[in-house]
Amino acid sequence: MRKIFLVTLLMGFIVTVTQSQQLKSYNTGGYDTTRLYNVFLKALHGDTVTLAYLGGSITQGYAASTEANRWVNRVTAWWQAKFPSAHFKMINAGIGGTGSDIGMFRLQRDVLKYNPDLVIVEFSVNDAQGTWATTSMEGLIRQLLKAPGHPAVMMLMLKQSNGTTAKASHEIIGNYYKVPLISFADLIDAAVSQDGISLENIFVDGLHPNDVGMQYIATFITDELEKVYLNVPDTNQMLTVDTVIPNPYVTDTYDRTYMYTNSTLVPETSTGWVNSGTGWMAKNPGDEIVFEVEGNSIAVLFSKHNNTQWGAAEMWVDGYPHKTFEAYWTQTWGPATVFGMVQDQLPDGKHKLHIKISESLPAGSSGHTFYLLNVLKAGNIGRVAPIAVPNTDRIKLIKNTTGTLTASKSYDPDRDSLLHFLWKTLLQPANSQLNISQLSPDSITVRPNLAGLYQIGLQVCDAYDTSTLKVITIEVRDENHLPVAYAGNDTSVKINTTFFLNAYRSWDADNDDLTFSWRLIQQPANSKVILGKPNGSRIPIKVDSEGTYLFGLVVNDGFDNSIEDTIQVVASVSGVDTYGNRSILLFPNPVRDYFYLVGADQLDRVITLEIFTLDGKICLRTNPITTPLMQIKIPYLSAGNYRLVVSGKTRVLQFPLVIVH
Repeated sequence: MRKIFLVTLLMGFIVTVTQSQQLKSYNTGGYDTTRLYNVFLKALHGDTVTLAYLGGSITQGYAASTEANRWVNRVTAWWQAKFPSAHFKMINAGIGGTGSDIGMFRLQRDVLKYNPDLVIVEFSVNDAQGTWATTSMEGLIRQLLKAPGHPAVMMLMLKQSNGTTAKASHEIIGNYYKVPLISFADLIDAAVSQDGISLENIFVDGLHPNDVGMQYIATFITDELEKVYLNVPDTNQMLTVDTVIPNPYVTDTYDRTYMYTNSTLVPETSTGWVNSGTGWMAKNPGDEIVFEVEGNSIAVLFSKHNNTQWGAAEMWVDGYPHKTFEAYWTQTWGPATVFGMVQDQLPDGKHKLHIKISESLPAGSSGHTFYLLNVLKAGNIGRVAPIAVPNTDRIKLIKNTTGTLTASKSYDPDRDSLLHFLWKTLLQPANSQLNISQLSPDSITVRPNLAGLYQIGLQVCDAYDTSTLKVITIEVRDENHLPVAYAGNDTSVKINTTFFLNAYRSWDADNDDLTFSWRLIQQPANSKVILGKPNGSRIPIKVDSEGTYLFGLVVNDGFDNSIEDTIQVVASVSGVDTYGNRSILLFPNPVRDYFYLVGADQLDRVITLEIFTLDGKICLRTNPITTPLMQIKIPYLSAGNYRLVVSGKTRVLQFPLVIVH
């Protein structure tokens, strides 16, 4: 479509006029919206639509009060409301502190393997303005446009409150490849002015938008989607996408990229470097590690720390010049994942990447520690092996019970089909049996008959290569004690004031590490509260309406879920506890022969106390008690986890109780 470059400013928006249509947005007029039309058509058909968001900490949701208030969730919610018969999957591939250079290397792993229908890319406040921002954004966009599923692509261009942005560098690529653009950087000043607020007030720190800023981002995107939707063709057939993309603006080196991990790349030689589980680490000057890497561009990811024990590493490829990368900095956030270009414009073929701990130290540092996260390659990188991805690196089982292992998330960066999934036993206790049964082509079940440590190896194969070995550890016990969830004492709070759900008093008799799962069971009818991050041990909540809220907590020790414990929160304008003093203290816990319950008489004056096993069998029931200090002697019960129920006329409290001998 031929564009007429007539641009005017109207009502705070820039208007682009084309021969066939006039759109009210700065952004989409003249760009290829065929891919977007197909996303709309798929949603109209009621199909499953995968929405992916790739960016930095703003995409990740830093500074949003809840997950629902992140711009990505708001945009996804728009799709769900617009097309209620469709099913939407959301992929949030935002990682704080990363730019489009890291993005173009992690694109396959974090986005493309999910075969997305729409990808929105945001890196304009993480990239530094300049040629490299244009180059790396081009690599990212070309990969997306060449992806087999023909995903729709949109670019989101943000800015800091002081105006800092790589918009100009990214916009070059958006214009060249006719990718629809959403320029928050251009639209936000007029929008906040019209709304009577200052630009600074939509950020928490000048960089990260607060909930209000997140809403502006989402609104700019959904307004644009609404305008595109108005022109969706009236057809039941998907449209033909033009898969021919222009010659590169800068380079096509980054059309193919690959990110090695410590489990997919084995060093040729290594002195002093240790495979730490997530990367390679060394601490002494002169420690050197060498990798063989095929490609035209070789780079690394490493971590930076505000700690004087971190030093520097010298890196070079073949006989090319050496470069020094420092792992120490004085920034107060982190650790940060940092991209380092070691050498580009390499000839085709295999090369030697050398990494050596430097004798020299960064200014202010006194140590030499260096942590290498990934080795990256791009260009003519040859064939790459598939990646084995089990559903877990470690599982816990009770002997003679069954666990399931699956490799369904394994993939091939070359997009070849995976033909074989190879499982084998690497380690097991003497005289034990680990019965392995094939559940499906990519899944097995395991059933160990003795307690101890087992290891299963997984490799996946395409028609050309076999992945490196991935090891899954299986910890087997004779028995396990159920963990005990403790959600805390019932409380009262003032509305619109943040308080914390805290699971720190949850307990496991086997001293296993616990994971936490909260849920909102009950809330006032007009409340909009949601649990933004339900899997933490300490969850911030701001209640928005007067009334009673009930939250549930389940903990897991790797073997079993606990019985759910609950906490009741009464919210009011004043924050006054309408039930009076409800601070009930149970001690000691764990108990041996007796325990004390302090303050229970203040609940409602008539109290019955009961102890139950976790499967509901009653072990003790007392008569009504009205004394402030209750000493409860318990009958002999087996050591383990129990449930204490304190009942009154109007309310019931539950406590986890652990008995030891």
